[in-house]
Amino acid sequence: MPRCVPLLLALLCACVAPPLEPKPPIPEAAARALAEARDHLRGAEVGDMEAHAAARAAALRALEVAPDWIAARRLLDAELRWELRAPEALAQHRRALARAPDAAELYLAGRLQGAAGEAPMRAAERLDPREPWIRNGLAWNALRRDDLAEARRQQRQALALARDPTERAFFAWALARHLVEAVREGEAIEVLVRALADEGLSSGDRSWLSAELANLELASPESSVRRRGVQRALTLLERGDLTWGEIDRLLDSPFLVAGIDALHLALASRDGGGRRAWRGELLLREGPSALARALLEREGEGSGLSFSHGDPTAPIEAWLAQQPAFVLDAEGLPREPGLARLVGAARAIGSWEEAGAAERRALGEALLGAGWFREALAYAGRLPAGDLEWALDLDRRARAGRGVLISLERLLYDLDRGEAQAPPRLEWLPGEDPEPTGVAIDDLDGLLDALAPALARAAPLLGGPTESEAWAAALARSPRLGYGLAGEVLHPGPHHPGGEPVEGLASVMARLGRFALLGDGFGHPPDGTVLRRVWVEERAGEHLGVAWSGTVAWCDGADIPSRAGREGANIAGAALHEGYWVDLVWVRNERARWSALAQRLWEEGGAAGAGRVAAALDCAPVALEPGEARTDANFPLGEADRLRVAVMRDRAGGAGRGLVVPALEEFCAVTAAHEEGHLCDRTRFLPVSEHLGAVVGLLFASCFSPLEVNRRLEARAQLVALAVVDDPRLPLAEIVQAAEEGGTGPTPHWAAYAGLLNDFLSELDRRVTRSPGGWQEIDPGAFLVHQLHRLGPERVRELALALARRRGLVAGG
Repeated sequence: MPRCVPLLLALLCACVAPPLEPKPPIPEAAARALAEARDHLRGAEVGDMEAHAAARAAALRALEVAPDWIAARRLLDAELRWELRAPEALAQHRRALARAPDAAELYLAGRLQGAAGEAPMRAAERLDPREPWIRNGLAWNALRRDDLAEARRQQRQALALARDPTERAFFAWALARHLVEAVREGEAIEVLVRALADEGLSSGDRSWLSAELANLELASPESSVRRRGVQRALTLLERGDLTWGEIDRLLDSPFLVAGIDALHLALASRDGGGRRAWRGELLLREGPSALARALLEREGEGSGLSFSHGDPTAPIEAWLAQQPAFVLDAEGLPREPGLARLVGAARAIGSWEEAGAAERRALGEALLGAGWFREALAYAGRLPAGDLEWALDLDRRARAGRGVLISLERLLYDLDRGEAQAPPRLEWLPGEDPEPTGVAIDDLDGLLDALAPALARAAPLLGGPTESEAWAAALARSPRLGYGLAGEVLHPGPHHPGGEPVEGLASVMARLGRFALLGDGFGHPPDGTVLRRVWVEERAGEHLGVAWSGTVAWCDGADIPSRAGREGANIAGAALHEGYWVDLVWVRNERARWSALAQRLWEEGGAAGAGRVAAALDCAPVALEPGEARTDANFPLGEADRLRVAVMRDRAGGAGRGLVVPALEEFCAVTAAHEEGHLCDRTRFLPVSEHLGAVVGLLFASCFSPLEVNRRLEARAQLVALAVVDDPRLPLAEIVQAAEEGGTGPTPHWAAYAGLLNDFLSELDRRVTRSPGGWQEIDPGAFLVHQLHRLGPERVRELALALARRRGLVAGG
């Protein structure tokens, strides 16, 4: 052997660092205490103060045995965050670090600082390279910046260095998530399978991790893996200690629900976790059943009963009570004629036992006329034997209406995967890989042609021809709205500004009680959304001196979400045509978020509730350290929720008087103002030929990036809302929430809002610097982002208007 070879091998070996050895295991008593704490929190409901108090007590017991254990300290930090006091946690860690450098304190401080926490975590890694939680934190930071390879590397290190079963379970779950992000689902499944082989797992962690594994398997494109997932899920439902949320996620899988008998047996095997309510829901899907009704009513789910049971008036009245006032007339009836007929027909029924055939049939026709096809199907199934022939016809027409929507949904999902063909497939399930059946669809014309057969099959409901060719010709007459290189959309109707009905697809959707917006953009396949129409009206006005006008569609949920919605985005509205639409379901969801927060803090009311609210709002902002900018918005630490609480306390009349959630109409007004902000920009930029300078300026400021153009437009629209709504703290909470979530998501909104928050804080900083005595509510020596809840509505509006002027959004300003 040449003499240089041993030397070369020695040098190579010297360059390879030996694997790190884990630190000593966590004492068993500490591990048991933390597992108990996690179990308390795992099944806790909103506002369950006892569960949180028990979890904190168990975590403190774990720290008595293992004072340096980061896992227990993280849990206590999370509890302060749950109480909206996360700034206190960060301040505590900073005070400890001021006394002496410490790896655990650096990590705990770093994880609360978002993107700004990378430096303290790196310092922690240098001080204690064997601490697995530091590796876990570095992995999540890498994931935030889309460095998936580094995220997996650090997470594997964390898993290798884990010191007890709880840590191993958590790190395995985190690694599986990183692998799924990298589209390596098979490896993610293997990681969780290995993790479940750990005999030291607590029962709670085993159930949780098993449910995560089952969900991964059920989503697999491989049928053999899906079969394993079905069996695992059934076993868990039969024997596992699952929470309501874990059961809910499992039952989302179409492959699991397909085995309905085995699923019933699994749910019936034990109580808890909402199993009885789920059995009622499954029975309801199978058809009218007194057993389903009894189960749902006993489990407190009676409001969700369909038209297959009980008084058919009740669900219609419940729906009516959820509508904002502006979609109702002076008598409290829907302004939409078809929905008004539905309410009238339901009220005319009176007692179901005494209802005549004419009243029963009028309600069925009204359900079809309103586009309530699912409800019509259920209603047909409960009609008496004397109505048999008419009930069969009602069932047929309701299925025809649903068939159109299902066909369009399948086409759009196939377009997402690049698999849409004309003629379309009739059989379809998510995750299937069918053989091609025709010509690939790549534009709106192809999409309309592919939809024609479904309309022909729906002739029992729609009337008209039964030939696909005739429907294709009718759809081809759909008017289009063009936006140059940005693309075009089909006119959604239902009428032109003068009142004349819109032909083509818009007329079909109007007949189905729907509002549909289909279009395509430069370089993108066709996309669309179909929503349940509540009211369509013409609106006009001005914001900040700029006029806007258009058709506004108020809708109540999406039968088919847009592509961004199909990818997981929560979209409350959009201005993608000559007007805008708003989905009231998502607006109600936002209000429900506020309601849940109020319930959480004011669960017991009285002194206890007042104390929690005061502790959250009086929480001191984090003081600045040398070199830090008070405008840093990287770590709001729950400020979005503190803003919400401040608004609700003001609505209640001050401290100690409870929390009052703003009315649904206010949340609608915020969404509407945002979309009207887009219409103001349409006035500024369209048509392009008349506003070429403004368009070029926007493109130049966006470095000619379509994504950056979209972000700028979203930020401008939200700034308009911030400047014009009655209480600008409502849209400000949305803006801060974007920063809380890292400014990431499938739409440009969150990144736009996070950037807008930076500008808002800079404007506040200028005001405080120029006139510190005029901003007594602000501590100039602390981060501004933790103090936004101290600003009243007019202060927020003042800052928003100043920022709007800087951005050129105020006419003549």
